[in-house]
Amino acid sequence: MSGIIGSRLNHRGSGLVGSLGTDGQVFTSSGAGVGATYEAAAGGGKILQVQSATFTDTTSNGANGFAATFLTDQITPSASTSLIHVHVNFTIKSYLGTTDGSQSISGNWSVYRQINGGGYSNCYPTNIADVPWSLEIFDQSVRVAWQSMVFVDAPSTTDAVDYKVYSKLVSANSNFAIGYESTEKKDSTIVLMEIDGS
Repeated sequence: MSGIIGSRLNHRGSGLVGSLGTDGQVFTSSGAGVGATYEAAAGGGKILQVQSATFTDTTSNGANGFAATFLTDQITPSASTSLIHVHVNFTIKSYLGTTDGSQSISGNWSVYRQINGGGYSNCYPTNIADVPWSLEIFDQSVRVAWQSMVFVDAPSTTDAVDYKVYSKLVSANSNFAIGYESTEKKDSTIVLMEIDGS
């Protein structure tokens, strides 16, 4: 018997009858000698939502510890398995009171995270003791640079997640700032993308 039963793909030609699928399922093999079946499509990798914010603020840091800047945004994942793609862009500016090379100034920056208002802690890079993001000058009074940080985070929650850039002045000879610089005219941006992690 080889007649069509239900659909063109559901037949008795080999004695195996595949079940009819439901909306959104895909027709796939179940292995050698086993009838093909309908199963859920593979997940993962889809962009589920995007949050972004743009700022024209400036945060100056004259202290030796990490301090919060204005550069922040919030996203609420739709699933605890979701990943968050974080992308921040900002201008950094160092001020040095001398141009004779006798002083130096350097600063670091890092992304902190808090979940459901529980307080911020370092998120990226994971080892602040070895923060690779730094700007150091010796013989210029002012230096401006454009910086980006991009990483993927796994907060494992469906609560609201806040990401915020923190900065730190490493050498206290002068000042260090993140944000809008009058001559460069660059805004600071943060983009948060939820990625299906299933």
